[in-house]
Amino acid sequence: MSAVVPGNAENYTIGGLRFYWTPDGGTELYFGNVVTGGFTSDITFLDHYTAKSGSRVKDRSVVQEIEVTISLTCDEPTVELMNYFMLGGDITAGTPDTFSPYTDLEKNGSGRLFGVSDTGNEFGWDFTDATLKPDGDFSYNDQDWSQFSFTCEVLADDTVPASPYGVLSHYGVGEDIDVSIPLPTN
Repeated sequence: MSAVVPGNAENYTIGGLRFYWTPDGGTELYFGNVVTGGFTSDITFLDHYTAKSGSRVKDRSVVQEIEVTISLTCDEPTVELMNYFMLGGDITAGTPDTFSPYTDLEKNGSGRLFGVSDTGNEFGWDFTDATLKPDGDFSYNDQDWSQFSFTCEVLADDTVPASPYGVLSHYGVGEDIDVSIPLPTN
């Protein structure tokens, strides 16, 4: 457990994300520079009310629905990332490398997300079931860096009932976690 407790300025975090994706039956891919990213938990509660005493009062609230989405904006249009962005099939290596866009319309797999920081808290999140989807447009212009975005929907893995949405490891402040970056395959 972190020695830095809430209420300490050392907890303030300026961080970045590193994202790794492993398609079902495939090899892990590092997504390179993630310009912006984060995750959202959209949780819907079902409330119950009782009116036994004449007044209607809430006496229970339970989680009815959980949706977890990771957002990633990248700026390294490699053939692998463009293949994911354009829902492409297998990549054929050559000069140039090629793939057929919009032929593999469901990208399922698992992932690792690391919140890394020179200032503040660091964490790692491993999840075993997810769907990767392109999100928005690919900007390719001469005025700014090219960018493109993904959403990764983390799905509940019912084969791991104790942690269906994966495991989050909090490393705390100043730990400098060792996040390996795989070497390029080509």
